[in-house]
Amino acid sequence: MVATVAFAFSAYSVNAQTTSKVVEATLSQPGEVYTSVEVLPHFPGGVEGFTNFLKQNIDNKKAEAPGRVNITFVVEKDGSLSDVHAIGRNTESKAAEEAIRVIKLSPKWEPGKQNGKPVRVQYTIPVVFK
Repeated sequence: MVATVAFAFSAYSVNAQTTSKVVEATLSQPGEVYTSVEVLPHFPGGVEGFTNFLKQNIDNKKAEAPGRVNITFVVEKDGSLSDVHAIGRNTESKAAEEAIRVIKLSPKWEPGKQNGKPVRVQYTIPVVFK
């Protein structure tokens, strides 16, 4: 069984001048978690680095069966990850436990930015066990 990651992140980048929602977000309270920002947070080494990190750390034997687990987390202003948990179906599976364990091992990310300042950004990623 092989764990793979399909990169369909829920956080996305937008131009602050294109939507009023983003303009409103720039006036938000400190500590707010964003779902769209001007500059997305990213793993050291980008998508390839994150994929390699997962391949090196996921123990495929711990997943009970092939399937997909959606993991959500917050990339904090300092790049650390918090509030890591599974969402949707399979939240109580062994695969979900393994995916959460590995995401929590992640080194710090480059934080997302809004108006040039680091902000908290929520990400959701699917981890697929084959």
